[in-house]
Amino acid sequence: MKGNRIVAIAALAAGTLAFTTSAHAGGTIAQKCASTKQKAVSKNEGAKLGCYSKAAKKALPAVDPTCLSNADGKFMAAFTKADSKGVCEGTASNVEFTIGHCIDQLNGILTGTGKCPGAKLKAAGKNASGKAKCWAKATGKGLATGGANPDPTFTACLGKVDAKIMPAFSKADGSTPCAGSPTDADGIIDPNCIQAVMGQLPPVAPGCGNGIVDPGETCDDGNTVDGDACPANCVIQSCTVNTSTHQGVSLHLTTPAGVTVGGLTLLLDYPEGQVRIPKDSMGHPITMPGANVLDTPNDLDYELKDVLIDSTGADGIPANGAGPMLQVTFDGCQGQPLPTSATDYTCTITDASDENGNSIDFSTFGCMVTIP
Repeated sequence: MKGNRIVAIAALAAGTLAFTTSAHAGGTIAQKCASTKQKAVSKNEGAKLGCYSKAAKKALPAVDPTCLSNADGKFMAAFTKADSKGVCEGTASNVEFTIGHCIDQLNGILTGTGKCPGAKLKAAGKNASGKAKCWAKATGKGLATGGANPDPTFTACLGKVDAKIMPAFSKADGSTPCAGSPTDADGIIDPNCIQAVMGQLPPVAPGCGNGIVDPGETCDDGNTVDGDACPANCVIQSCTVNTSTHQGVSLHLTTPAGVTVGGLTLLLDYPEGQVRIPKDSMGHPITMPGANVLDTPNDLDYELKDVLIDSTGADGIPANGAGPMLQVTFDGCQGQPLPTSATDYTCTITDASDENGNSIDFSTFGCMVTIP
C-alpha cells in the first residue's frame, strides 16, 4: 500500500503542478478551505522538523514521540476545521503520509548529532514551512500559483524563503561542517514537502472531473466526458477475465440514401464489470472489422474507441443492411453474468468522412448494436 502511495506522490511531484490557483479577488470558499489546509501543512512541517532538530542537538537516541504527536494533533484538527467551513480536496492522513515521507528523506541526508545537524534540520523546517505558508497566502487570496504567469507576490515570497537556507547552512557548518548541503536539502523539500503536498490540496471541491481521485472513484482525468482515459462518471468497474465465457456483438451502420462513408470514428460503450475485450500477444484489442474495412481499435477498459476506414477507397464502409461494419467477441468476467440485451452496449459515432477524406455530417447516422 505504501509503495502505491509513494508512486502517486512522485507523480504529483514531477513537473508543474496540475492544479494552480487562478486569480479570484478575495478567494472562493474552496480556495480559503485549501489555504487553511496548506497553512496547517506549514505548521506541521516546521514543527516536526523542529522535533528532529531538538533531538539532534541534544544527541537523544530518538525523537520525542510526544513532540511529534502534538504536531500531528494540531494538524488533524486544522483539517477538520477546514472541511467544516467549506469542503475542499485533501485527506489529512494522505497529506500527513506525504509529509512524513519528505521528512524521512531529509533525515537521510542531514545525519549526525550535535548543534550542526540540529541547526540544519531546523533550517530545513523553516524552509519547508515558509514555502507552504507562501502557498497558503496566495491560495487564500486567489492568486495565481502556477502556469506561465504566477503572481509576482507569490514568487517573491518563495524567493525570500529560499534566500535564507544557504546562509543558515553555512552558519551551521561553521568550523566543523556536518552532513548535508542546502542544495541537497532544497532538492528534497521542493518536490516532496511542497509540490507533492500542494498537489493534494488544490483549491477545488471534491467530485468527479476535478482531476483528483476521490473515494468511490477509480480515475479522474479532470473532465466528465467519455472517449478518453477515464469515463464521464470517473468509475471503471473491475473485472477478472473469464476466457471460457464469451459474447459477440455486431455493429451496424445506417446512413441516409446516397451517402458513402470512407471513414469514421466510433465509441462502443460496454458493461466493463461483465465483459472485457480480449487482447492479442502485443496487448492490442482483438476486433473483427467488416468487409473491406481496416480498423485501429483502442480499448479504454470501459469503452472501445475505433477508427474505421474503407480499404477499397470506393465502396464505402458497410451500411444499411450490407453487413456489420465491426464485430467484437468479448470475454466474460468471473462471477458475473453476461449481458442479456444489446441495450447494455451503446455505439456512438463521433466523426465521419467521405472517400476523399472530407468531413461529412454524421448527425443523421445510426449505429445499432446486435447480439451477435
